Amino acid sequence: MLYEIVWILYVMGIILFVGIGVFGLILSLSARFPKMKVIGIIFSLLSICIGIYFATRWEAEKKEIQEITIRLEEVIKKSMSQQRK
Repeated sequence: MLYEIVWILYVMGIILFVGIGVFGLILSLSARFPKMKVIGIIFSLLSICIGIYFATRWEAEKKEIQEITIRLEEVIKKSMSQQRK
């Protein structure tokens, strides 16, 4: 359960970065000054690249994240059972 929550939050972060990048590209094209266009395009492409980087890192770190979340679930279950006693 915890793994799925972490996965959903991770995907939402990736979507946020890519979405901001695409939105920034669209807005930067409507900028009046050439320097503002260039700065907007650079930040937008950087945001998109960050999203792509995190998407690729998920696949590389997937097993380690699963192990950590399984351990956390066990700790949470133990602490919940101790509180009930």
